[in-house]
Amino acid sequence: MNLLELWNGYIILILTKFLNEKKLEGRKPNFDGFENMTNWFQERDLEEYLRNAKE
Repeated sequence: MNLLELWNGYIILILTKFLNEKKLEGRKPNFDGFENMTNWFQERDLEEYLRNAKE
């Protein structure tokens, strides 16, 4: 293994770590537990949803 191969592998590791951190910034996990299961399924007003989507 030469120095260039080592360097390329190192850069790939750093970029992967950086990109994964950027993906997770400010995002909440999809699963929040079973304690608040009543909040999982909330009725929404479809007309209001469509109006907001068009704006």
